[in-house]
Amino acid sequence: MTTFHDSAKLAWELIDHAELDGGGTVSTVPGLLIPSAGYVVGNPRHTLTLTQADRDDVLGAFDRIETWLHHAATITGYVGSWIDTNTGTLYLDVVDILPERVPAEELGRERGELAIYCLHRGEEIRLAADLVTV
Repeated sequence: MTTFHDSAKLAWELIDHAELDGGGTVSTVPGLLIPSAGYVVGNPRHTLTLTQADRDDVLGAFDRIETWLHHAATITGYVGSWIDTNTGTLYLDVVDILPERVPAEELGRERGELAIYCLHRGEEIRLAADLVTV
């Protein structure tokens, strides 16, 4: 279970990952490590979105992130963050980590994700839209 201290630390980690590295994944469960391989798939049903204006209110944004983390920790052991550099919007997602690429791509498409993330290579994998033939 994520405690107040844990959620405060995780909130800062998520913000740092997004602002310094473009994004990242952290564990909501003490002792649960992020695998060095596998594919990260976001779950848009449990996303917190903070615009640049929201983020300018640092304490308000921090409180919203902590509240979201308590909810997210009840769903999965992992959460991720990334910033849209065009708008400054911060996205926090509940994520799943799958060991195989094909099932991760399929799950990403089912969820309407634009991309998944390869932990081993440290790179985004864009998901092509399914082609519809008439």
